[in-house]
Amino acid sequence: LKPFSLKRVPWNTGFAMAHRLRSRNARNVVVQQARSAEQMLETLHGILYEDVGAGVHHVAAAEKTWSESDMTKRIVRYIVKAASASDLLNLPWQEAVTKFVQSAMGSFSASCQEKPWFYDLELSDVFGRASCELLTSNKTRPRPDLDSVMELAEMEYQSYLDQILHNKAMWISVEQSFVDAKVRQKVFTALQKSYQVALDMAIQDTRPLGELAKLEGFMKKWMEDALTRSWNAVNDESERLLT
Repeated sequence: LKPFSLKRVPWNTGFAMAHRLRSRNARNVVVQQARSAEQMLETLHGILYEDVGAGVHHVAAAEKTWSESDMTKRIVRYIVKAASASDLLNLPWQEAVTKFVQSAMGSFSASCQEKPWFYDLELSDVFGRASCELLTSNKTRPRPDLDSVMELAEMEYQSYLDQILHNKAMWISVEQSFVDAKVRQKVFTALQKSYQVALDMAIQDTRPLGELAKLEGFMKKWMEDALTRSWNAVNDESERLLT
């Protein structure tokens, strides 16, 4: 593997180079430690303004309150703040990238997920490239290759969006089924907490089952656990509300 640092090229050509490298053999390109945290953040800030701004331009017409410039500034601020966490410098690269993306997406989604353009703004490449830049100040070894970093960052980004959509779908279902706000929150919490348990069980099941059988097992486990939690949560009203 040959050393590589995004510092060696201007970012406006660096993005294009990154795509060319991925299309050839990006697993032969290592993201090296090349700069201090302060230098990384300064470079990242400029990178994000250019790339986030380009993405925002395509969805800005759907925003009725913020200007295009305000949208870009806000999104850049969420990502830069996440990259500023000092512990990212010393975490193994997979953990650093995962924590960075989840933290940035947490702030971004909390502020913007109800915006009409939220799901139309494509940021997977932004997080991939930002993660490569982030790791130029990470001090750990072994060093990752460019393609692996971008793949992980994009996967975490898409996974976070999937989680938001899943939670939204659950909340809409609960909202349509129950009137009382406290009951809604309790049932929603029960659905959330039981989902991952049921999913982990289905994934870890080593029996030679078909996909449909695994799906049925997951759904049965999730429904049973969610209903049990909901029943216990609403106490005396459980029979009236859940039957």
